[in-house]
Amino acid sequence: MKNNNWVRGAMLLAVGLVLQALRLVIPMPPMWTVFVVGTLVNMVLVLAARTVGLWPSVMIAVLLPVMAYFQGQLPLPFLIPVVAVGNLVMVYLCARFWGKGIIIAAPLFKTFILYCSSLFVLWLVAVPEKLALFILFIMGWPQMITGILGLVLAYKLHKRIFPDTCLLYTSDAAD
Repeated sequence: MKNNNWVRGAMLLAVGLVLQALRLVIPMPPMWTVFVVGTLVNMVLVLAARTVGLWPSVMIAVLLPVMAYFQGQLPLPFLIPVVAVGNLVMVYLCARFWGKGIIIAAPLFKTFILYCSSLFVLWLVAVPEKLALFILFIMGWPQMITGILGLVLAYKLHKRIFPDTCLLYTSDAAD
């Protein structure tokens, strides 16, 4: 069973990478990119947390921002660990607290971590003011919106793929 989880995790990683690369092949305005791609990537993180277990989900959460940097979507390499930690928070909270009525905390905590960590990194590193303001904006409320929409999409997709189970009310996290 563990090998199946790693294989499914690798497949979800591949899906996440393809969805993340959409911004390279489909011309979209920058804010559309944030909302469309961000929502889809959060959906992959939630699906991973709920279906393949914690460790494959951790792999996905860490590798997606690394590849986002190489695709040119993260302007500074210092933001890779910031986004990775935000993704890890989202994955952990979705795996641990799904079905306990507080799942909305996952995107809220992720947004808080991303914004505060970005603020700290930008304070440490000399970055032009316009770039710093743009990064802080992107790491703010848009992250909460894309996190919530990612939760909704993951629920709907899981419900369609596995109609006999309900992702919303399962209390045990997939291991």
